[in-house]
Amino acid sequence: QRAATQRLEACLAAQPLTALRSLFLRKTGLRTLPASFAASLASLHSLDLSNNKLVELPAALLQLCPLLEKLNLEANHLTVPSLDFRKCRLSALLLGLNNLTYVPNFPHTLIDLSIFSLHIQALAPRRDPLAFFEALSVQGRLLRPGKEGVQVLPYSKEVKSGLPAALTPLFRSSASFHPLISSFIVLLSCHPKYRTLFAAAAPVAPPARGPPPPAALLHLLAMCQAPEPVCLDACVAVATLSAADEALALQMMEPPLLLVDRLA
Repeated sequence: QRAATQRLEACLAAQPLTALRSLFLRKTGLRTLPASFAASLASLHSLDLSNNKLVELPAALLQLCPLLEKLNLEANHLTVPSLDFRKCRLSALLLGLNNLTYVPNFPHTLIDLSIFSLHIQALAPRRDPLAFFEALSVQGRLLRPGKEGVQVLPYSKEVKSGLPAALTPLFRSSASFHPLISSFIVLLSCHPKYRTLFAAAAPVAPPARGPPPPAALLHLLAMCQAPEPVCLDACVAVATLSAADEALALQMMEPPLLLVDRLA
């Protein structure tokens, strides 16, 4: 840690970095990023700190680097993000393969996001929702420590088995009400083998005797009450699931889900 910090400070002393636009510090052994170093990066647009041992970051990093658009923090030891992402201009935020204990609030400017063991990227801008009842076009990967990620499509049994652990933390927080995440849910709902993540484990039955609804389904219906465009994505997913599975459609109409009441 001391050697890595000293190298950064020496770099700063040797040459001002105020005009630097991209900085790659992968696999340098960093545990912290000195605030004095970050303060010299006011023109930075892209910062890659992946595959280090970072346990914290300067709380003012995004204020010290107001032009930052791409931030890669994958594969570190972060547990609690100390940054406020809500008012930044990031288009890419990679937080995957850390030990995060909660889901931070993401800016809606993101088109590239990794969180826990998921990586989701937008493929094209969203078309006019008044003319097209469709979600944002995205692709997804399941991240694996020390290995290449696995694409969600085409279907993979490895991805199917890894998705519940990747999605569960997201389904516990309204902070995940983000267009990339809601559109990823649509992507899963469109595939018959991934669609079972939203289906009940047993036939529909009264709540007192039947199993509780899957967390994925509860979260999806909660998204239907979120602001646009998350609400649109959730409605597209609900429509896709309902069209493909009549039993599931009936379940969503009954207590405790009450889809119609949620959309009213």
